[in-house]
Amino acid sequence: LTWFKGGTAHNAIPRDAEATFFIPIDQLPIVKEHVEKAEAYLKSEFERTDPELAVYLAEMAVTPDRRAMMSYVTMKALDLIYALPHGVAARSTDMPHLVETSSNLAKVWVDNGKLYIHSSQRSSVMTRLDAITHRIEAIGHLAGARVQSGSGYPSWRPDFSSALLASCKKIYKSLFESEPRVEAIHAGLECGLIGNLHPGMQMLSLGPTIRNPHSPDERLYLPSLNKVYQLLGKILAEL
Repeated sequence: LTWFKGGTAHNAIPRDAEATFFIPIDQLPIVKEHVEKAEAYLKSEFERTDPELAVYLAEMAVTPDRRAMMSYVTMKALDLIYALPHGVAARSTDMPHLVETSSNLAKVWVDNGKLYIHSSQRSSVMTRLDAITHRIEAIGHLAGARVQSGSGYPSWRPDFSSALLASCKKIYKSLFESEPRVEAIHAGLECGLIGNLHPGMQMLSLGPTIRNPHSPDERLYLPSLNKVYQLLGKILAEL
């Protein structure tokens, strides 16, 4: 393995990856066969969620001027990537449809023969967040990697019985003559940081309609901005 790059940011789910590697020339037909089989299996598995999934294999016209990993180091690096959790780790016991804890294998790259990995965790329960973080640290240590964890986002458990939420729902209905849709989401929000500094503070998060957030296809529905402006102004006026 000489080069690898997957993902773009710690808070975005990666959607593609690419790698360069050396193989004996007589092994090329075997590798091509494995890649074709892998693509067929993956297309079948993800035909509903990722119908455009594709796996490409091509010979490089020029030999890359990069330091290559030894084969056993390559296998160790791949084992580490496979071992790290990615996706949903637990669902909320209060709201079964809501993801409570997850881990995102956000960014992986190889530079000058060294492997670097960024993994991001989210949870609405701090003990669960600590647990999955420690698990990832342990996997890294077992692989002989140097592990460093950041502070991340503190958890924020929603309070659907708060007086602030009740007041905002009433204001929304008076403005737009319809009930607001109130729900919890699985994401890192600033409310977690603020609530960690001010325990017991009543908080809610509101905003315009955004599609495909944290992706190159992120879009903002402009008409929803005016509704947010009206709602926020009315809330502040009545508090």
